Amino acid sequence: MQCTNALIREYLQASLIYLAIISAFLFTSCMGVGYMVGGSMQSFKGKYSIQLTNQYPDIFDTITAVGNSISLSTSSIDASNDIIIISNGELGVSEQLTGNRNVQVISVRSTDGGKHLDIDIQVQGNFGHGTKKAADDLFSEFKTSLLEKVN
Repeated sequence: MQCTNALIREYLQASLIYLAIISAFLFTSCMGVGYMVGGSMQSFKGKYSIQLTNQYPDIFDTITAVGNSISLSTSSIDASNDIIIISNGELGVSEQLTGNRNVQVISVRSTDGGKHLDIDIQVQGNFGHGTKKAADDLFSEFKTSLLEKVN
């Protein structure tokens, strides 16, 4: 059997099509397996508060810096109602490939010139990311970072 250029080209084309089909199958099946292994989606909403010792008129800048330090970015600022929302945004490729879902949203309402903060935390996910413990842990991390920045 002789190998000709046309035969080699056909073999390579068939191999590329085969690899594309297998890759698509693996991508979608890994996502499904990750969701099955991680269990069903869970979500939790918690209300917390922090009372600071001083007023902080620039508290939104501080909250933005704290959010960045814990991998959250500013999603929204409502200056007329003194509310800022920080979150971890959209799903990345690794979350889609593994089926791991972890959504974190922190909404902070500032009163008394930044001295009192009412905080709503919402977590959603599988693999334990959507539980009360996950929300409590996120609040603890946020509070610790915030107090380090203002003190």
